[in-house]
Amino acid sequence: ASADAILSLDAQGHIESWNDGAELIFGYPSHEILGSPFSDLFGGGEAAEVEFRWLVENVRRAGFLRQHEATCQDVAGRYVAVELTATQLTNEAGQHPGMSIILRDITERKHREEEIRQLNASLRGQVSERTRELAEKVEQLARANADLQQLDRMRSEIVSLVSHQLRAPLTNMRGAV
Repeated sequence: ASADAILSLDAQGHIESWNDGAELIFGYPSHEILGSPFSDLFGGGEAAEVEFRWLVENVRRAGFLRQHEATCQDVAGRYVAVELTATQLTNEAGQHPGMSIILRDITERKHREEEIRQLNASLRGQVSERTRELAEKVEQLARANADLQQLDRMRSEIVSLVSHQLRAPLTNMRGAV
């Protein structure tokens, strides 16, 4: 009844069991996939074999592997992002006849994370642009402020000059009166 893919592999890495969740995620009916190498879900080829060997070595070393993110392919060849948990199986004799694997489809989560990354990059760009525009406005205001200070000094000099030029003759006229 699980929506996650739950399957088991034999010691050679071939799929021995395949639940309805696996069929839902990957589209393969169990009669088509049973007996196939698990690396086929990784897309087949040398890269898939390397990833599968890495998976097997890590599970053998620790007994399990949790939250490993991988990319698989479904029956139509579409990529499916999965979170993989693998556990080494042990029988009564202490032998390791294979492993149990749970695959959770995280494709939508990855799409949302990518959208968030793109949105953050866009926002960083907008912040950078606004910061640049603000710096230009601050520079313009600084120049305008310097111009106003210059004009204020000129006004003060003119008022002082006019005041002196008017006061001197008025003082003479007042003395004459």
